[in-house]
Amino acid sequence: MGVRVWLALAGLAIAWIPAFAPPPADPLRDFYSQRPLWTPCAHDPSFSCARVKVPVDYADPAGPSLALALNRLPAADSTRRIGSLVTNPGGPGSSGLAFTFRARSFFSDDLRARYDIVGMDPRGVGESDPVSCAATTAMDQAESTGDYARAFAMSCAATAGGRIGHVRTPDVARDLEVVRHVLGENSLNYYGASYGTVLGQFYAHLFPRSVGRMALDSVADPTGWPGDPSAQAVGFETAFGVMVATCVEQGGCPLGADRNDILSRVGRMVARVDRRPLRTASGSTPVTSRELLRVIELATYREASWPKVAEALAKALRGDGSALRALTTEQAEPGGRADTVPAGYHAVLCPHLRPEERTAQAAARAGDEAMTVAPLFGRQVESQWLACVDWPVPSLPEAGRALTALGAPPILLVHNSHDAATPVHWARALHGRLDGSALVVNESGGHGFYPMGDCTRGVVDTFLLSGALPGGGTACRDRAHDDEYPADQAERAGRTGRDTASAAPGRSRPLSGSH
Repeated sequence: MGVRVWLALAGLAIAWIPAFAPPPADPLRDFYSQRPLWTPCAHDPSFSCARVKVPVDYADPAGPSLALALNRLPAADSTRRIGSLVTNPGGPGSSGLAFTFRARSFFSDDLRARYDIVGMDPRGVGESDPVSCAATTAMDQAESTGDYARAFAMSCAATAGGRIGHVRTPDVARDLEVVRHVLGENSLNYYGASYGTVLGQFYAHLFPRSVGRMALDSVADPTGWPGDPSAQAVGFETAFGVMVATCVEQGGCPLGADRNDILSRVGRMVARVDRRPLRTASGSTPVTSRELLRVIELATYREASWPKVAEALAKALRGDGSALRALTTEQAEPGGRADTVPAGYHAVLCPHLRPEERTAQAAARAGDEAMTVAPLFGRQVESQWLACVDWPVPSLPEAGRALTALGAPPILLVHNSHDAATPVHWARALHGRLDGSALVVNESGGHGFYPMGDCTRGVVDTFLLSGALPGGGTACRDRAHDDEYPADQAERAGRTGRDTASAAPGRSRPLSGSH
């Protein structure tokens, strides 16, 4: 009897074994466990470079893969090394490699002593399988902005193939998780600027328990970027007004002595240049209204450039665009091939617009709204939205939604009070949604909080080195003294191609443009 019972129980035990079998293997296990070969970088042998494989489509990890390009500056003090600090400079479309190669001039000695500074060209950018589209006759012959945008989208659908649908923010966030595993880190320590803050938010939303010390600088709010048509236009318009007022208040302003009169005269000049590009005494190519506004926009990123820009605008008001042309040459990024146009910016941005925002009617309404409150910079909004109407990738499920990071440790948010590119109310909104987060505002213009001075540097360094958040009420009053602001330097490459799909009809296609 006892034997039969034992056998019966044994039979039950055997029958239940499948229910306690180990879970199926993680389909990303091979990606997480890879050990790339780090070798001295050709650009700078004091850095190490490597390539990391990731799936093109995370829904099909057994399918095709692509190689991400990484670089790394080893911690100067290996005995006190904390780990890796992964960075993203924004854009979207900026080269993370280029940013990290500047780590010695950007990050403090203390951070570089204790962290490996790691950069990554996001998929679709730079050395990581860049996305570009063929320049076509239809684009050159387009008679309206809408026609140009449609031709651009058709070219991208035809020449970039299916991978153009796999360079979205959630894809890059999942790449960061692969990189974390590959680096052997238990959690992701991260510094992201501008659009890099959106990427950081997506990572924290998808992998909250993998977040380490995360510092987000110049915060973009996914509920407002890019779906708020007036936020950035108003930001640039307001910052330009501050620039002019500062010029007047300091005395001897080359633009004149009355702020409102100066703004009015510049507005009329832009309207004239719309009709006829501004000639240059040097005989170089006339300056278009797009280029004129781009000079002003980039000036709002860095106060140190204001005197030079004011002088250039004063000459332009007298009918000579030579100084503006010189500034556009300084600001220009190296062009790509003449038969292609970059698509990394739109490939990331367009899926962030909601489906109802991706119509010609919505673009027109957005443009009208922006022009009402920002006559100078609002003119760009309709063309930017039109670029996404026929974009061959659907909107993200998260488009326009507030993201959560439940289970993540406290995140540090830092911002400049008069940042035109990422308005400070975006940072305040995110601070209100992220439990336990800290927000420190620096009373300054410019795009990029870190590392303007002792206060801003100290806030970020203390958090990344110790994990200690600043106390409530902490504020900074640093001003940048060098020629460029941190996030402006970080994003410079990402501006390439922003206006690709809003080229002036009948003109040659642009390879770079303003916001």
